[in-house]
Amino acid sequence: MLDHKLTSDAIAAIHGPRAETHGDFGDTLTRIAQMWTAYLKTDITPGDAAKMLVLMKLARSRNRYDRDHYLDSIGYILIAEALDR
Repeated sequence: MLDHKLTSDAIAAIHGPRAETHGDFGDTLTRIAQMWTAYLKTDITPGDAAKMLVLMKLARSRNRYDRDHYLDSIGYILIAEALDR
């Protein structure tokens, strides 16, 4: 059965607890993208960084169910869409 509240919970997390602990998502993902660009020697955009963090969350979800992995995945997808506009 689908958890219809998951998306609204992800949006609330982006603008609530995650913003408080991680800061502005645009600033954070820009720093992540700059660091990954330097390390990988290839251009990584903030939107790319958000998409790769979705992959990380999905990889974590393979071992055991934790709603937070899916909540964060949806959050990163929404952030990637906002950054890629």
